[in-house]
Amino acid sequence: MIRALLRQSAPVALLGLLAGCSDGTATVSGTVTYNDEPVKNGYVTFSPADGKGPVAGAQIADGKYTATKVAPGPKVVLVEAADKPVASIQSQGDLEKLPKELRAKMGPDGVIRADTIPPTAEGNNRKVDVVPGPQTIDLPLKRPAKK
Repeated sequence: MIRALLRQSAPVALLGLLAGCSDGTATVSGTVTYNDEPVKNGYVTFSPADGKGPVAGAQIADGKYTATKVAPGPKVVLVEAADKPVASIQSQGDLEKLPKELRAKMGPDGVIRADTIPPTAEGNNRKVDVVPGPQTIDLPLKRPAKK
């Protein structure tokens, strides 16, 4: 009888052990706001504070993000967001007609976006400590202080 009970409970115990296993990375999720409004779309990037190691990130959709496989440790968090695309480059001729400042805003997909959050926004490029496992890091950003 004890053997039968052990045979039945062994798979359940094994599943419990496997569920507790982790690859040592973090899953970081949270909300992103700019001047108390949810950021509709953009990207959040977690870069190692010392510049060594992998960078991780996630897309922001309707003020929420979830970044998976983030290496633990001190990170610098950068939020980039844009309203709707401004223009799309269809040919080399289109590219040559663009002013230099617009070329700098062109993504790898050939779409130019209008930034809605400057890198100097209060709360942007802040340092956070990422620990293994799931955690929440909300990113409330504000307009840069006037100089």
